[in-house]
Amino acid sequence: MPFVYSPKYFADIGPHVFPVAKYRLVFNKLIAEAGLPHKNFIEPPGALDENLN
Repeated sequence: MPFVYSPKYFADIGPHVFPVAKYRLVFNKLIAEAGLPHKNFIEPPGALDENLN
């Protein structure tokens, strides 16, 4: 099963109910404790300008 994660997509939004740092922590935990190989993670492409309007 592929998982989507990229360290490139991070925004420090300060204290928030959905802290962005949790995604990095989950990624690290899946690698370290569940033994998932890096090949199970795919990196999403960047958004196109026409998708942002």
